[in-house]
Amino acid sequence: MTSVEKKKIPQIIEELREKFKASLGKDVSDEEIIEKCLKFSMQHVNELISEKQEKKRYFENMLSEGSQDKQALSTLMSGILEEEYEKIKQSGKTIKQVIRESWKY
Repeated sequence: MTSVEKKKIPQIIEELREKFKASLGKDVSDEEIIEKCLKFSMQHVNELISEKQEKKRYFENMLSEGSQDKQALSTLMSGILEEEYEKIKQSGKTIKQVIRESWKY
């Protein structure tokens, strides 16, 4: 904290004292002012932490759902490939022959 900032502290406390007196209707000590400011700051910090945790959980859920989707797609594609391979084996043709025939269309 710079010396200029330190010099402003009494001015800031006096402004806060006036605001608290106006809202509460009574004089407030320096300790009460600091206590109320700290309480307000901590409440704000706690709200920010909660928001951050909520966003983190949201993105973690999105990632896990994406992983499940990838796994489901992989399983589906594997099943399709296995079915097609079985059809090729049953036809008695080689994979090369089937590919060449499919290119003709």
